[in-house]
Amino acid sequence: MQTIIMKVTDIVLIALFLFVELSNAQTGFRSGYIIKNEGDTLFGQVDFQSEGQMSRFCRFKQQDSLKVREYFPFEISGYRFTDGKYYVSKRINNKNVFLEFLIKGKVNLYFYFDENVDRYFIEKDSLNFTEIPYQEVYKIKGNNEVLIRSKKHFGVLTYFMQDAPGLKTEILSIQQPDRKNLMALVKDYHNAICNGEACIVYENKPPIIKVNLECFIGSMNIRYDVNEQNSTHTSTGVLAHIWLPSFSEDCFFRTGLIYVNEVDHSSGYTDRFASDIRIPLQIEYVFPSKIVQPKLAIGTTVYTTTGGPLLIPVTSIMLGVNVKLTKKAFLAFNYDLDSDSDYLYKFTGTRDQSFSVGFNLTL
Repeated sequence: MQTIIMKVTDIVLIALFLFVELSNAQTGFRSGYIIKNEGDTLFGQVDFQSEGQMSRFCRFKQQDSLKVREYFPFEISGYRFTDGKYYVSKRINNKNVFLEFLIKGKVNLYFYFDENVDRYFIEKDSLNFTEIPYQEVYKIKGNNEVLIRSKKHFGVLTYFMQDAPGLKTEILSIQQPDRKNLMALVKDYHNAICNGEACIVYENKPPIIKVNLECFIGSMNIRYDVNEQNSTHTSTGVLAHIWLPSFSEDCFFRTGLIYVNEVDHSSGYTDRFASDIRIPLQIEYVFPSKIVQPKLAIGTTVYTTTGGPLLIPVTSIMLGVNVKLTKKAFLAFNYDLDSDSDYLYKFTGTRDQSFSVGFNLTL
């Protein structure tokens, strides 16, 4: 059992290394558009980068184009991801930067990531564009180091929202301004003085985790090292493709249950004919494309049989393509290869190949 655990661990570590490399290599382009200074809109794909990078420049390529161009805040008035983050050009400290436009309403709220410091700005038709100030400093009092939080943000928020005195308690409850409490305050202010008109929230935070489910049917060819024979079996099952939208839209953890019908086990550790139950544990990368999306997965597959409890890990890879049918539905074509390269378990089929067709749906 210890050998099995070590083998699985080695395979998973290799897969995680490849996952990180693929994640760093990917462009992260997502559907979006840029807004020129003249007001014209160009649709295409915008590179989803770190907060710091997206405040300095926008990497954009037009639809059906491979050419990527960088736009700086003085060149365009803003850019946006489709139904997502929206950045506008503003001048701060005598330089143009991109601010994330969080909420548009009776007051507008902006966010700027400045050298590892979160900065927030507020704007109102009758008042100037103003930063919501906040600072933390440590001071020595006696023999103790004490954290001192600035309170200037109370005055700025109260001044901008003086026509909604009922929000005074909520303003004073904000000890440290952040995205969550400021957005809640701005929404409450808008609702307090507006006659039914909704404010526009540009920040569309994706869920922490999402799952694509894939039901498939296929054919698996198993080669037995004991007698060097091949046999073909029907395979069916359900796969789960688990991903973190805020991190990457192209990298997944691939797992599930695969049922292989009536495998010939000649080693004697179980019934000669027993069905395999296989569980893939793989890192998967889907290359972004509009219709046909190539994909690659690597990791391990752990399987047992209906006739015995023995768990057997093997190295496994998958090559395939997804064909987009709708925004959330795909046809999946998969070629899987399982191989136990060090032949620790020669009594099993050590070079198993399968081809399957599935239906992949984003939940």
